[in-house]
Amino acid sequence: MDLIALGAMFIICFLIFAQFDFLESIYSYSRQFEFLELDEVFSAIFLMVFFFAIFAYRRWQDTKLMSLYCEELAMVDPITQLPNQRALERLVVKMKCQSDYPCSFLLIDIDGLESSKNELGLAATEQVGIEVLYKLSQVLDCDQVLAYRNGYQYLVHCPNTNQHAANDLVAKLNKINLSSRYETYNWININIVSTTITRYTELSDIFEYLDDELLQLRLNKGTQLHAVASNH
Repeated sequence: MDLIALGAMFIICFLIFAQFDFLESIYSYSRQFEFLELDEVFSAIFLMVFFFAIFAYRRWQDTKLMSLYCEELAMVDPITQLPNQRALERLVVKMKCQSDYPCSFLLIDIDGLESSKNELGLAATEQVGIEVLYKLSQVLDCDQVLAYRNGYQYLVHCPNTNQHAANDLVAKLNKINLSSRYETYNWININIVSTTITRYTELSDIFEYLDDELLQLRLNKGTQLHAVASNH
């Protein structure tokens, strides 16, 4: 649209100047008042156009760099510095033209941080959450991406991972040591579910399946706890 507007303005200015013979008038006045050196105005204008072109190019480079920086910030969770859901969407879209299949996704739900916030405060809870994520990331391979989804939920992208390998990874993550001499992990409970895809799938469909699996896992845990309480 900017280019169209500039082109239209150029045509309008050309028609106006052609109607009034603007250049001929300037030439006539410059010859009449030679001592004012009016003809040198064109040299100054050309030089200023050159300087403005350099200035515009530098401003364009700064704007481009700032745009990339803002885009990077928009794809990172400010607290954990992990890729967020927007970055996951970019990653999944790139999978259209890749062959990293089968591919697995793990949904990690850290339950109990809300209770921890009530007992320890927000700052301590954020630190506990970061420590839990650090323990989880130590189990992951270098090509597996841990990303922030929302709330206290995180997603792990595992390329070239079948369902059996995903189940093994879930088992390893469930075995991480959540202990501290300050008892800051007493309220923490981690729920992990996984899914494996063999072709391109929309991220919303992946989330929908993982949410259903997480709900089923919570219901099963609730049933087991109820059965244990009834036996006692």
